[in-house]
Amino acid sequence: MGRNCWVMSCDYVDLDVFLNIQVFYRSAGYQVHLNRTPAPGDLLVLLRGDPGESLTGHRGDVHVYDYVKEHRINWAERLPAASRILVVSLTPPAHPDGVMWLRGYLPVVPEIWQQPLPRKRQSRPLHIANWKPLRDDPYQGQIMELVRNGFLEVYGSKWDRLGVETHGLSYLEANRRLAGARCCYGLMYGYQRGTTISGRMWQAPLNGCVVFSEAGTALGGIPGVITVERFEPANLERLTEVASAELLAREAATYWTQSTHSLAEGLGLALTREPSSLAVMASQWRLHRQHLLTIAARLVARLRRFLGPRRRLQAWRQRAERFPSGW
Repeated sequence: MGRNCWVMSCDYVDLDVFLNIQVFYRSAGYQVHLNRTPAPGDLLVLLRGDPGESLTGHRGDVHVYDYVKEHRINWAERLPAASRILVVSLTPPAHPDGVMWLRGYLPVVPEIWQQPLPRKRQSRPLHIANWKPLRDDPYQGQIMELVRNGFLEVYGSKWDRLGVETHGLSYLEANRRLAGARCCYGLMYGYQRGTTISGRMWQAPLNGCVVFSEAGTALGGIPGVITVERFEPANLERLTEVASAELLAREAATYWTQSTHSLAEGLGLALTREPSSLAVMASQWRLHRQHLLTIAARLVARLRRFLGPRRRLQAWRQRAERFPSGW
């Protein structure tokens, strides 16, 4: 039996994050489990959310990936019996006592995410993200303006609040669309700017797509990320700063491979030179499964919208037929 690694995410499991984590730790010789009750002595990996007091008895090592910055948790208090707590983040933890800080980001396995690049790429920029309720945020207002003017092709949920009819994408769909676009626009919550990065900052460049992001959000010199003071059509003039899509995809793959190996070294893990091929295949299968489920859910939602008014009309007709004519 190999060593066990228990992955916990208390408020939400980001599939893209988990798949990278799974391949990373499998390539380091661990059996990876997604569970809320790790066995004593095993490695515990914490992603997002506050586990409360449920982990006070854990005695093994703990790797905390603070990539959301939603919870400023005192991990030494949460894990008083842990043998070692290592916090991985791009900025120092809010409570440094009793923990070791490793400046870095989540592992990224390019082999999972890169899609074939088409010969012809669309010139219209993308914005793939759910609607964010950011009050009086200038970047949010600029995104709204670009969407209303038809400058951005947008995907995600809750955009109907702006009168924009669109839908969310599976991870596979999103990466395929990024591979077919020259650039995309990102939007982060205000408290995340300058403290962490977003998933599009690695998924888009890995697929040869440039990311325009808010000023102050380019951490670590990631290839393909261009920060701007304002989101506007003039940003496209800066695309000349980035090489071809093929070269960008290769540069991004090299960057994230090196970053992931540096992360493993900092964590004291013996990572294989290449990621586990079986783990990569399993992750790709999970992506296809999530894609099929996303498509099915979308079709069901459309069917409900199509049938809904007809069912209501039929119900009114049945009610009317209960009364004599003349009413």
